[in-house]
Amino acid sequence: MRASADSPLPRCLSAPHGSRAVRKLRACLAFCVAAAVSISLGCGGGDGGTSGGQGGGGGGGAAELLGDWLGPFPTSTGACGASYGEFFFQSNGSYAFNGNSENCGGFTPVGTYTVNGNVITFDQTGVPNCPICQQRAQYAVTFSFVTSNDLQICSGSLCYVYHRQ
Repeated sequence: MRASADSPLPRCLSAPHGSRAVRKLRACLAFCVAAAVSISLGCGGGDGGTSGGQGGGGGGGAAELLGDWLGPFPTSTGACGASYGEFFFQSNGSYAFNGNSENCGGFTPVGTYTVNGNVITFDQTGVPNCPICQQRAQYAVTFSFVTSNDLQICSGSLCYVYHRQ
């Protein structure tokens, strides 16, 4: 799979392989992208309702996102080795993405999210314990439910499936 030219993923992951600091920065940026990718992929279960204000507590697709979703670390390269990603969507509109990898370490971007139809917009407010990571960012992704327990999140041509825990 290739990321689109306007996607931040290729820019974040294009630095040459090398020092642990470079790999850590690459992973950190990829985790930031992952948070955006995983929260709003496109489709939608239920009525695909809209939530406003704080985010995740609204009807339809927003309510179905609530909880813990485990799946891959979203990246198109194998530079980080074995890895996983886990999204946590809270009813108060907050989210966290816990990403861990064998060669690049782990990061946990946090923030708030809103759902509008099949689009999730993430407002990343920080990446605790990662001073080299971009702390503030905003992303929009599309989402769909493959089954009631399998969530597909897409950004451009990159799609990932997460399983409800």
